Amino acid sequence: MKLISIFVVCGLMFGCAITKKVTKAGELRENSVYLADLSPTITTNFYAICKDQIGIKQDAKGKIISVKDVVYENGIMLHAPAKGVGELVYELNGEYKLLDAVLLGARDKGSVIFKIYADGEEIYVSPVITYDAEPTEISLNVTGVNELKITLDKEKSNACDLVVIGDPVLYE
Repeated sequence: MKLISIFVVCGLMFGCAITKKVTKAGELRENSVYLADLSPTITTNFYAICKDQIGIKQDAKGKIISVKDVVYENGIMLHAPAKGVGELVYELNGEYKLLDAVLLGARDKGSVIFKIYADGEEIYVSPVITYDAEPTEISLNVTGVNELKITLDKEKSNACDLVVIGDPVLYE
């Protein structure tokens, strides 16, 4: 398997720098799992895009998630809520060490901000995510984390605020 190293800086607030190993789409290294293969324990306040509030491995039309000709077979598609903040919560039970993902806008309008919490502590705040912006790659230390919460908030309005968490992977 070909691996590419990418240097990601978490920011001064987090005091960390991580070397990220990205695998070819669709391939997982041993002792890892796609976040989309885990069931969230809580999904609240997302604008419905599918039968449910979120699109796990599918877009609003029930097709595999694809943005700008890149396929995210194991992605998660979300739409920012009209009011409040949308939340996805996963029980990790301290089993993983690293979360890798790509955050990107899925429509030509709209803008959102992701926040990620580990056991209630904010560990990541995204830049404003839009369709025109470059995808934002993240690699976060989740060692010993029991509860992972991903929140999504509209920046201005929730019009077309459709976004993708591209193939998020948890590594043991």
